[in-house]
Amino acid sequence: MPLPVKPITLLAVILGYFLLAKVSIYCFAPDEKLCIYLFASGAGLAAILKGGYRFAPAIFIPALVLALWQGHSVSVAALIALSSTLSACLGARLLCSCPRFSLSLSHLSEFLRLIVLGGVVAGIPDALVNTGIFYFYHSVDSKHIALIGLHWWLGHILGIIIITPMLLVWSGSGHDNRHSARIIETGLVIVLSILAGLSVFLHWFGDASSYLLFLLVSWAAVRSGSRVTTLVLTILCLQGLVSLTERNVWLPEHYNDWVELDFLFLMLALSLVGMALSCYITQLQQAMRELAEQGLFLKTLLNTMPDKVWVKSPDGVYLHCNARFEALYGAKEEAILGKTDFDFVTPELANFFSA
Repeated sequence: MPLPVKPITLLAVILGYFLLAKVSIYCFAPDEKLCIYLFASGAGLAAILKGGYRFAPAIFIPALVLALWQGHSVSVAALIALSSTLSACLGARLLCSCPRFSLSLSHLSEFLRLIVLGGVVAGIPDALVNTGIFYFYHSVDSKHIALIGLHWWLGHILGIIIITPMLLVWSGSGHDNRHSARIIETGLVIVLSILAGLSVFLHWFGDASSYLLFLLVSWAAVRSGSRVTTLVLTILCLQGLVSLTERNVWLPEHYNDWVELDFLFLMLALSLVGMALSCYITQLQQAMRELAEQGLFLKTLLNTMPDKVWVKSPDGVYLHCNARFEALYGAKEEAILGKTDFDFVTPELANFFSA
């Protein structure tokens, strides 16, 4: 039987969801009516994945309050909140039904499942409901309604790509802590990522190629691990969204520009590169640790055996020996390895050993 949710935990999720949604609307919705970049979708999915369906009220309540704050009627606000809640629950249900999905996101396949099931599939109902609400209750031109729905869906996917992995990775305990061992280098990666984002998206220091972003994300993934990688991706995503906001891409006359789609594919590519490299390095380090542990176990086992044990190459070169064999030649293993019997005994006896 699951443990009851602590009120303080539930309150923290409610406040976090509300603040994230409010910030999204404040930054990316000029009229506080239509906000396609609702990052709270990623937070809602992470809450359900980590805490289960018990956290569904922590999504419904702030979504309801936010919709009422925007001036919607009670019925419309309830429908919007219910849509957001069901979308998060649907995404969690689809992901949890996958036997190989883990919240650690330690494999690239898990990250891809998160995007496809939690973002692409689970975001469809939420986009349809919210698009329908704006069509029936707001003065939205019918020729733009399909594009509004598409953009809303893309915004939901973007929240899943950026926010959900960051929350899952930073709240978990199974990830590598390479960033803690390289504090100065990690700080440098973050600072350079901020500067690169300002240059690529906001043109503060002139125009820079987006390839620079791939370089920095790869650097963070290889040297600092998945936690810093998700942080760098979030920073770059926010800077890119600020750039889109300054260009007024949410206005109807820009709906056919597909700028958001280009940006979504850029962030998807950056995320895939970063998470793929991070997962590969983490798995490689884990394999090396397991190999070292197996080697230590084998060495301990051989050294505790009462018999003399040694391993030679086909050329008669010693590759391994135990403590009992060291006593035979009166030398430590380090002095024996890489040598042959001719280095320790007479040629006649060495030829006898090699026969």
